Amino acid sequence: NIKELQASGGPDTYFPPAVQWISTKPIIFPLKNMILWGLGLPLGILVIGGIVDSIFHRKNFSHFLILFWILLLFGYQGVQFSKPMRYFYPIYPFLAILSAYFSQKFIFKKIKNKFLLFTSYFLVLLWPLSFITIYSRPHSRVAASKWIYENIPAGSTISCEHWDDCLPLGIDGQSHNIYQIETLTLFDPDTPEKWQKINQQLEKIDCLIMSSNRLWGSIPKLPERYPTTAKFYRDLFAGNLDFQEVAEITSYPTVPILDIQIPDDGADESFTVYDHPKVLIFSKQKKGLFL
Repeated sequence: NIKELQASGGPDTYFPPAVQWISTKPIIFPLKNMILWGLGLPLGILVIGGIVDSIFHRKNFSHFLILFWILLLFGYQGVQFSKPMRYFYPIYPFLAILSAYFSQKFIFKKIKNKFLLFTSYFLVLLWPLSFITIYSRPHSRVAASKWIYENIPAGSTISCEHWDDCLPLGIDGQSHNIYQIETLTLFDPDTPEKWQKINQQLEKIDCLIMSSNRLWGSIPKLPERYPTTAKFYRDLFAGNLDFQEVAEITSYPTVPILDIQIPDDGADESFTVYDHPKVLIFSKQKKGLFL
């Protein structure tokens, strides 16, 4: 069992959840995701300042312990094959302590103008307030399910990507059983047999449904391993196949009041796919489903 687990967590794996990590860089990948998404850019900059200040100006043993714990966990986890953002949560409270100390020392004490002080606080709060807006609206998969029931006729054949969640969900007394569902095993190694089967399925399918970026966000990054599948996604998004995009349902973080969306498609997969994935729906145009 241990050998099997080790084999599923390395660069030679075809284990679906692990494919996303194959092309990621140690340390750089988790650092970028923490600063841009986990903390948000304003707080991320303060955290970097707090760590640098602590390294060169340690005040006491408590500072040393906090810094040691942050560097230990980040360094250990940052060089692992699997680098999801949630694995770094144990250091977030301590990053907050260092950034608060740094902010008080170098920023808030030196700003006398109240407007500038308010702006500084607002910038730090901007990301968490924007992220909270995700939970003020229906889950994107729920919204996508409603769209499917309203726009795709019963009896149509729709797709589901293997290892992702199939849509539509059962809502408002409606069930996915009114559709024929074809599951596409796109994570499988590219072989003639794989694509012979998928091509047969594509002939039957009326609508392609991608309930997150689990597959199209990771497979195209490995064209040497998935040459045919990567080309399939490139051609699909370029509009070179029979299928054309008819719906894109998102739930991005949104800046309050200003109503400015912050697309986070480039974030670590686990940051988006559970609570606000982008859902893409493509229709086979020659079927005329949406006329």
